Amino acid sequence: MTWTVSWVDGLTPEDAAGNFDGESSFTWPFAHVGNWVDSLINVRFQYRQLHPLIRQQRFRFGGTGISEDWESIQAAVLEVRDTARAYLQDLGDSDMDKTIPCGGSLGHLRETGLILGYAIMRAVNNYYYHIDEIATKRHRLGHQVGDYPSALTECL
Repeated sequence: MTWTVSWVDGLTPEDAAGNFDGESSFTWPFAHVGNWVDSLINVRFQYRQLHPLIRQQRFRFGGTGISEDWESIQAAVLEVRDTARAYLQDLGDSDMDKTIPCGGSLGHLRETGLILGYAIMRAVNNYYYHIDEIATKRHRLGHQVGDYPSALTECL
């Protein structure tokens, strides 16, 4: 399978890992959204272990915004997404109601459980937020990053 995401296409490893105007690097949100998919879909619903690279605290909410090794991060996010896609692709509408117990910081989810459809929407919303973040940074650098929201379909 060929995998490309226009919002990060064309970034050199040096540009991707560099912090931009004191903000997070381009690679950090990419790893961060991979962390969301991994923890929500792969770990909670498939009972898998967290990916060894993507699981790092620095890629979670409140992380450092610093990341290096663009090639390793791309490969790790691809693994995470392929694992989630393999699980999700054959599910039907009724499967979106699957509910599992949920700990964590959101009190209402501890009471109601985590619904698969909700987890997917949270992951999609997080992707879209960070696509916009990267597109904005790239636009400020004079890069052509494509039309949004059409690029969203490439990222899912």
